[in-house]
Amino acid sequence: MVERVDLRQLDFALAVAEEGGFSAAARRLHTVQSTVSSMVSALEKDLGVTLFVRTTRQVRLTEAGEAFVPAARRALAAAREVRAAARSTATGLHGTVTMGTMQGLWPGLRQALLVMSEEHPDVIVELHQAPAAVMQEEVRNGTLDLAVVALAPQQEQGLAVRLLWQEPMVLVTGQADPLAGDDPVPLSAVGSRPFVDFPDGWAVRHEVDRAFRAAKAARGRRFEVNDLLSAADLVEYNLAVTILPRSLAQRFPRLLVRPIQRHVPHWRVMLVCRHGELSEPVRTFLNLLL
Repeated sequence: MVERVDLRQLDFALAVAEEGGFSAAARRLHTVQSTVSSMVSALEKDLGVTLFVRTTRQVRLTEAGEAFVPAARRALAAAREVRAAARSTATGLHGTVTMGTMQGLWPGLRQALLVMSEEHPDVIVELHQAPAAVMQEEVRNGTLDLAVVALAPQQEQGLAVRLLWQEPMVLVTGQADPLAGDDPVPLSAVGSRPFVDFPDGWAVRHEVDRAFRAAKAARGRRFEVNDLLSAADLVEYNLAVTILPRSLAQRFPRLLVRPIQRHVPHWRVMLVCRHGELSEPVRTFLNLLL
């Protein structure tokens, strides 16, 4: 019967779903595979459905399993909130806040983390990095409590969005690059140099794509990297140029920045959370961010 389902069963089944197998789930849970298998089998019996298709090569979710995962995440999040609320009345604020963030920590998030650690040392803030679109979906399904992203969600259903910061983006070059200079540069000129791109789904890539389309201009030969340090290295050695928010570019003092003429891409930092009731630790951290 469903009444027998407990939180530990949900935790074990979620681990299998998220890790893609029973062995990986056992390593994450610091237990043995047989324990994970028995817990999941007991849960499936209690629910009266099969959550996973098990073969010798893979473990995948059934249709029932796909429906189970987001509901289980919400149930576990609610249980954490219950524990945090009960403990906070006796000994101060406790609990966990799961926070999604981009590469290159936004300064306001750094400040909020400092204040939270000083004023509420028993609240654990966990940081997770992922592409903006992934983080938005994880906020929606309850994997993350909050996220700082550089794109407003494409679908805002169930999400609250607040603008935290915005700034123009700039061309970033090495000191000996042919495009180094002080005057605004048209995007059409940028095509004369190799260009450092970031993967699809990244906020920088989205804005750069939009700006080049608006300018009817093309980039030069591309490098694609998924971290800022690699991009900075390519630019520093005059192998390529790139476009970044000025605040990120200024973290690399050996690089030069140059304003863009017309069709300027903009960097907009958004705070995303779910509509509805939030736990006390999440509300506290949210207020610090705002």
